[in-house]
Amino acid sequence: MNQYKFCIVFISVIGCLSLSSLSMAQTIKIQPQESEPYIHDTYQLFLDFEIQSIQKIEYEKENKPLEGYLDEDKTSIVLDNYDGKSRVKVTCKDIFGETHEIIKSRCFIDPYEAL
Repeated sequence: MNQYKFCIVFISVIGCLSLSSLSMAQTIKIQPQESEPYIHDTYQLFLDFEIQSIQKIEYEKENKPLEGYLDEDKTSIVLDNYDGKSRVKVTCKDIFGETHEIIKSRCFIDPYEAL
């Protein structure tokens, strides 16, 4: 009977020590700094249709202009001075001459590597 009580006490103490050490453990979350830009020089955004020309490229909220050009395939735009943090608004004409305004969030803007 003494061994049974000893085992129960021993297991209880080990369990309490394990739980207390888990509760004292710190979790470290690594989050990117909002002010830091992405590390790439150029980015690209893909379009859902072929366009003929770009009229204007700018950040959506600030209306600050961006530099960029239409890639050879005419279904993606290469951005030269994108900061990697904001949504981009593109005003362009499609192959039929219709004007479109396209807004892409940073999730849909990828690093650009020339082939």
